[in-house]
Amino acid sequence: MVLIDEMDYSNLPVTTPGRSLEKIDPTAPSQEPTSWVVSPSNKGHTAGRPNSVQITTEHYGISLDPNPLHLNTPTSILVIQYTTPFPAVYLLVEIYDLAGRKLDTISNFGPVPGTGVVTWDARTLDRVRYRTGQYALLFRAKNTGSKAKWERVERLILVN
Repeated sequence: MVLIDEMDYSNLPVTTPGRSLEKIDPTAPSQEPTSWVVSPSNKGHTAGRPNSVQITTEHYGISLDPNPLHLNTPTSILVIQYTTPFPAVYLLVEIYDLAGRKLDTISNFGPVPGTGVVTWDARTLDRVRYRTGQYALLFRAKNTGSKAKWERVERLILVN
C-alpha cells in the first residue's frame, strides 16, 4: 500500500459520522483543515474514484449543487463551492426565508482561503430538517486584508 495523502481529523472543526473527507484541490496543503470537506457522495466516500468536489478558479462566483436539494434521503448534502476575488476571507453563509427573515447561519468563520467549499445538510442547529420550499442563501466574504466585501444571494430550493 502507498500512502497518497493524510489528514489529522482532530484539526477539523466539523466531521460527520459515517462519511469520509474529500480534498477540494489535489494541490492544496493536506494539513490545512480548509482543504477538506465532508464527502457529499451518496456512498459517503469516493474511495477508488475521483473526488466529487473540485474547486475551479476560472471566475469569481458561487455554485449550489444540487439545487434543488432533495430532502427525502438522510445523506442529502448541499455543496456550496465559492471563488472570491480575495486570497483570504472571513466567511458568512446564512439562510433566509422569502420574507427576508434570517433562519440560520450555515457558516461563520475565518480566516479561510478565498476559494473553497462549504457543505450543509439542510438541518437546523437542533438537527431538525428544513421544510420543502424556496429559500435565499446569503454568501458574504470579507477580505482579511481590507474592509472590502464580496457577496452573492442565491435562490435555494428544497424538495421531498
